[in-house]
Amino acid sequence: MRQCIAFISLFLVLSGHVYAETEEVFREIKSQTVTVRFERGLGRTAEEILQSIPSIRSELERKLGLSADFSIVIVLYKNSKNFKKISRTDMISAFAIPEQRLIVIDDSKTLRHPLDIKLIVMHEMCHLVLSHHIPRSNLPKWLNEGISQWISGGAGEIISPASTNSLKMAFISKNVLPFSGLSRTFPSDRNSFILSYEQSKSIVEYIEETYGDGSVQSIISRLASGSEFDEAIGEELSVNFRTLEHEWKEKMTLKYTWVTYLSNNIYWILFITGALLTVFAFIKLRKRIRDYKDDDEDDYYDPDLE
Repeated sequence: MRQCIAFISLFLVLSGHVYAETEEVFREIKSQTVTVRFERGLGRTAEEILQSIPSIRSELERKLGLSADFSIVIVLYKNSKNFKKISRTDMISAFAIPEQRLIVIDDSKTLRHPLDIKLIVMHEMCHLVLSHHIPRSNLPKWLNEGISQWISGGAGEIISPASTNSLKMAFISKNVLPFSGLSRTFPSDRNSFILSYEQSKSIVEYIEETYGDGSVQSIISRLASGSEFDEAIGEELSVNFRTLEHEWKEKMTLKYTWVTYLSNNIYWILFITGALLTVFAFIKLRKRIRDYKDDDEDDYYDPDLE
């Protein structure tokens, strides 16, 4: 239903009409294989994106081992409210619709958050390339998101200033999400949504680091050649996915123990502890001063005055 709403709303933009609800006219620039449509005031950003596409394509083809030579459409929103009407969430800055070879970006979020719009475009184009070559049934959502973050150097569409702690705390509290539940969709609540991205990125990085450079690309190649997911993992890594997930959990659990977490945050912990001790000492001093004044008044008490 949500995707259907997005298609209908974006049709007005893609056909060059005025977006009915906002009355904003979308302008357009294009090359042979890229069309960028944008709201007023985003002309410079649109030009930068258009010029960056050839290098982004080359980088994707080099890292993925797949062709990225197909036409795409990129829609840029300046008004975050307009973007939210399409995306139905405020937790992302962009999304891709592979069936339409379409990328939609909220440019306003790149101004309020430390996001590089070119890396966001690379992330979303990665989704398009993967979905262009690999059937959806063979491409779990977590793998799609994990590879796209890995390709773009960790950049993604998600808006989360505190995301770097989600994975640590999940292992410390033993609340890691099973990947079997992340194959087709991610949870809708913010904390689990953020954690889903963190886990996806982490396990893809684990595969590349543990099984050697090129292992992720080889898995992608097998999937693009028609192998099913479990088959591609088994043939390339010589383990089934259940074993792989268990190994990843063991390594991350060892990495994110309470001792490690405390040592990594020792200065912050000392600062908080010092502040609390200062407050406690101040309260204790105030109490002593008040008690001293009471004792002093007792010393000058004159019963004749009664």
